[in-house]
Amino acid sequence: MAISIACIIILGLCGDYLFRRMKLPGLVEMLLVGMLIGPCLLNLISPEMMTVSGDFRKIAIIVILLRAGFELRRDTLCLRPNSIAMLEFESESFRSFFP
Repeated sequence: MAISIACIIILGLCGDYLFRRMKLPGLVEMLLVGMLIGPCLLNLISPEMMTVSGDFRKIAIIVILLRAGFELRRDTLCLRPNSIAMLEFESESFRSFFP
């Protein structure tokens, strides 16, 4: 399990460095590293780690949403008020159908 955690940290830091050099958002890097080392592609995660993966997924979603929120700029949001209203409408309608 320690090797899996070390793999996640090392690949995350390497991916972060590469994506900063390419000037791409860190959110994309987190998603790609997760798909790369997960059971779908390289399967670098140990079976013990998969038993506690539910907790790690919750933590990862919190981190991803926080980073996405921190990358938003108020002046950019003010340029597209219609898009924001549509996203809010879609979010609320989705939550009303799937509580």
